[in-house]
Amino acid sequence: MADERSKSLLSSANFSKFESETVQLEGRSTEAMGTKEYLLDRAERQGIEKGAEVKSYEFVKNLIQNTAFDDAKIASLAVVRESFVKKVRADLKKKK
Repeated sequence: MADERSKSLLSSANFSKFESETVQLEGRSTEAMGTKEYLLDRAERQGIEKGAEVKSYEFVKNLIQNTAFDDAKIASLAVVRESFVKKVRADLKKKK
């Protein structure tokens, strides 16, 4: 019975329905992405990631400069890895 249910869930009709509903919810195209679109999408995602990293860097820098928190506490507050905090701390020491 479980095998039959698995086959039913994985059937192409169910997958097609799932895919079309997902496309509608996400507001995306069903057409395959061309090279140009792929590269633009990738660049946009990297830009967003870079912007988030810059904000995290600034937040961590401010926490280091304005608090006595240790690296673990700063990483927890900024939702970054402790190694990132150590990198920011090292950068600040180089600039002094």
